Amino acid sequence: MNSRNPILENAKRYHDYENEFVRTFGVTLSKFWQGNIFGFDIIAFDAWMATPRNKSCAEHVEKQYGKQARILIRKLIGAIK
Repeated sequence: MNSRNPILENAKRYHDYENEFVRTFGVTLSKFWQGNIFGFDIIAFDAWMATPRNKSCAEHVEKQYGKQARILIRKLIGAIK
């Protein structure tokens, strides 16, 4: 039986990465957090980043803030732990 609870996972993710997010991007994580049900709002973040049409958000983040910032975003969307 899988006891995965996305709400608790998102709450933990927020808590684990909120300070790193502020240090990296200079803005609070709460600006892009849609509560613990939905978690990180990558669409709002992409708009805030003003990602050019010919680039992915990941490429743009890495170019502007470095590889660790790209990894942080992947962690926030739950793509990696």
